[in-house]
Amino acid sequence: MKKLKVIFKEAREAREDPELSQAEIARRCGLDKSTVWKIENDAPVAVETFTLILTDGLSLKPTDDLYQDLMMGWVMERTGMTPALQEKVEKRLAGRFNRRAGFIAAQIAALTRKDQEELLKAAARPEVMDVVRAMNKAFES
Repeated sequence: MKKLKVIFKEAREAREDPELSQAEIARRCGLDKSTVWKIENDAPVAVETFTLILTDGLSLKPTDDLYQDLMMGWVMERTGMTPALQEKVEKRLAGRFNRRAGFIAAQIAALTRKDQEELLKAAARPEVMDVVRAMNKAFES
């Protein structure tokens, strides 16, 4: 399993500005530079702080693959979750999601034509589609 500092370093390098300094990341978040240093040196930080660094410091969105990879890395590091256990959890969640998706599809089929059109309008909203894409990506197997 990769150490969080390696994952975080890869995240910084993957950003548009790979030379982004600890000081600049900290400034964007309103944090002390030592907090960013802690992450890069495997010291534990609270999930709220880590999330702030990802969103404000590195300009990541929760729907970004990189954001999700970093959050999973943080969870795995903090909980000691092995990659095998992570895969097992993901498969179990995917199964539950697929059963729920089948139920939802049946409910949509039972709607009137007008209700289906309204649902399609709502689903076309960008923020709704962002959530749908994130859910699909999270449960692909």
